[in-house]
Amino acid sequence: MLLPAFRNVKKFLKGNLHSHTTVSDGPLSPKELVDAYHKKGYDFLVLTDHRKVVKDAPSLSTKGMVVIRGAELHPDNHYGGSLYHFVAVDIPGDYDTSGKHGQEVIDDIVAQGALVYLAHPSWSGHGRTDLFPLHGYHGVEVANYGCREVGRMLSEDEWDDINTWQNVTDGIAVDDGHRMNDIGGAWVMVNAKACTAKAIKQALAEGRFYSSTGPEIYSVRVEPVEIPSREAPILGTKVSVKTSPARRVCLRSVPTHGSFVEGSDITAAEMTVKRRDVFYRVVVEDSQGQLAWSNPFIPARLFGGTR
Repeated sequence: MLLPAFRNVKKFLKGNLHSHTTVSDGPLSPKELVDAYHKKGYDFLVLTDHRKVVKDAPSLSTKGMVVIRGAELHPDNHYGGSLYHFVAVDIPGDYDTSGKHGQEVIDDIVAQGALVYLAHPSWSGHGRTDLFPLHGYHGVEVANYGCREVGRMLSEDEWDDINTWQNVTDGIAVDDGHRMNDIGGAWVMVNAKACTAKAIKQALAEGRFYSSTGPEIYSVRVEPVEIPSREAPILGTKVSVKTSPARRVCLRSVPTHGSFVEGSDITAAEMTVKRRDVFYRVVVEDSQGQLAWSNPFIPARLFGGTR
């Protein structure tokens, strides 16, 4: 079966979920920023200025370009680490985090109908002590292009710590948009039913998207298989991936588990693993080192059975 992100795709919508304007510390006014992403072929943009919602963001939408209000919020970290950075998508208005626990903030803004993502945990220096107490959010930034300035663009290990020891959650790629040369560095490709804020938000909430800094993922198909063994067949999983030309296609999972295919201009890859009950996610790397990520999936939930 195809993963949800790749079922009945009419067109993937390209978007950025984390950006900044001159309302906080971004390089352009809200309208100028929307125009910049529109020129780069984006279908939607979420404005997420620090602690401030651009309330008229939806009015900046143009034909083929949806603009969604949002904010980046910074509650105190009660577990000893640096401030939290939460990206809130479709938050209705300003929200004061003063004196509030991070979990209270997540609960409050989710109750208001917003989607919540943990921003750049690697850049923030957040590890298990900071991340594990939190729950109820919608995903983690696996890549934040702006954070490349300090060599902490990727948060794959932090994401997989959560996936392994807490709950499996989605991963988004964003560019953060603090500087002009950040714009267009990383994005999500959303399989929405329509190019509207409501449909995009629903698809994000349901995990019907993949993330990228370059490569395209056309499909990820997951099938149950039986792997012969001396005693009894072992229940396994076959994952088939179709992608733009890549040099490596990898299955990441819990520690010590996974698989990969390497080569030149790979456009299709098949990997078979022995277990069904752990999570897996696809990572595609092209010849330039650019990456794309599927959301994690648990085979046992897709078609039943354990190892």
